[in-house]
Amino acid sequence: MNFGNWITVAFLAFAAIIISLVVVSMRQDVSLVAADYYQQEIAYQGRIDELTNAKGQQSIELSRKPGENQLTLTFAGAGSGVIGEVHMYRPSDARLDKSLPLSLDDSSTFRIDTSSLKKGLWKMKITWKMDGKSYFEEKTIVI
Repeated sequence: MNFGNWITVAFLAFAAIIISLVVVSMRQDVSLVAADYYQQEIAYQGRIDELTNAKGQQSIELSRKPGENQLTLTFAGAGSGVIGEVHMYRPSDARLDKSLPLSLDDSSTFRIDTSSLKKGLWKMKITWKMDGKSYFEEKTIVI
């Protein structure tokens, strides 16, 4: 084989590798953190205020007993007038995200069944209103 044939083979191999990389990269799932991230960024000052409110007065205790498929959120000092939402955010796959309406029982607790959640890292984004004030807290858990 002469020198010209080696150059042709090398060029064709390089082209095949580049085409393969393009095909593989086009098939990758690219999930955004949020579809409306620009609107969320504009309203972020409200989120900062909610975080400040939560750090100032409210605290949420997260507990899980080993072997149980249940998370328990306990709201210290909360009454029955709490309304809100718990958003379970999966950083690695947006299709697994879930939103749950927040409803406390008589002992100011909220229970989440984790049997339907995929094992791994989750972020809980808890938003609630109480006595006319908005609160927000984020917790990271591994199931």
